Amino acid sequence: MKPRLMLQPGETLEREFRTTRVVWLPAWTLSIFLILGAFFFMVRLFGEGAVGIALFTVLLVLGVWMGGRAWMQFARTQLIVTSDRVIAIRQKGLLEFISTEIPLRSIGSISFRRKGLFQALFRYGKLKVETKGESGRMIFDALPRPERVQELLYCFLHDEPRV
Repeated sequence: MKPRLMLQPGETLEREFRTTRVVWLPAWTLSIFLILGAFFFMVRLFGEGAVGIALFTVLLVLGVWMGGRAWMQFARTQLIVTSDRVIAIRQKGLLEFISTEIPLRSIGSISFRRKGLFQALFRYGKLKVETKGESGRMIFDALPRPERVQELLYCFLHDEPRV
């Protein structure tokens, strides 16, 4: 179930951003290999009797669990920019859900970081939003083109035309 975003009166939803699919690719690939491997060796495994059937079941369940977990985390992790605030929503595992928000008027600094060849090739990185005076901050990992989100937030802060 996707969490509902409760907007305040007069507040508008500007943009939604999700983590890049590239970071989830290894989990999805392994999941597909486990599921396809189970079916590829199904006849051989079933020929081994109860042990083979158990191994087939373990491979299948593990593949479905890994793929479903990765998909759920991808689908339920997002950065939302409204006309009044920035909201980071993260799904960590099956039962842990984290929502953090910072009002735009409280933002002190916005920075992004791209580290390594992989992030440079696929153009994703980490966005960090810090508040004025307080020790509050929001970090959003694996964000595609974080410089565009930084630019969008700066436009909101300085009342410039939006990109």
